[in-house]
Amino acid sequence: MQRSLPDRACRIGELAAATVIGLMTLHIGLDVAALALSGTPLRGTAEIVSELYMPFVVFGGLAAVQYAGDEIRVDIIDGILSQPLRRGLEKLTQLIVALAAGALAWQTSLQALDALKQGEHLVIGTMRIITWPGKAAIPAAFAMLALASIDRMRRS
Repeated sequence: MQRSLPDRACRIGELAAATVIGLMTLHIGLDVAALALSGTPLRGTAEIVSELYMPFVVFGGLAAVQYAGDEIRVDIIDGILSQPLRRGLEKLTQLIVALAAGALAWQTSLQALDALKQGEHLVIGTMRIITWPGKAAIPAAFAMLALASIDRMRRS
């Protein structure tokens, strides 16, 4: 069975988040080892983790959760609504999520493009570390979330 575009996009987001979690774990482990062995931690670990790794970790799995319907739900209202009303409410909810995620993707993509154009970077000692990949992960994740919500609305 061939996977749909939203399903493939969600899997890519999950894979990116999992890969970055592994890299972040390795980086922090090396930082701790350097501190234990030499008394001096690696320079810039906190900055690199917060600017480069965390956007992938935080936003990478959003679309997959939405696509699978694994988000936190409050079913109080569902219990008193008829099946057609529940289906309509689900479609409306997915539409609202898709529109909000699309707007967030647009706005954060402008910020990521601005960071890329300006060559935004961190200076850690003599190292310059670009920050646009972390900033670009956010609009990509919101775009995937919008796509997942649209697909879920279609399926409901």
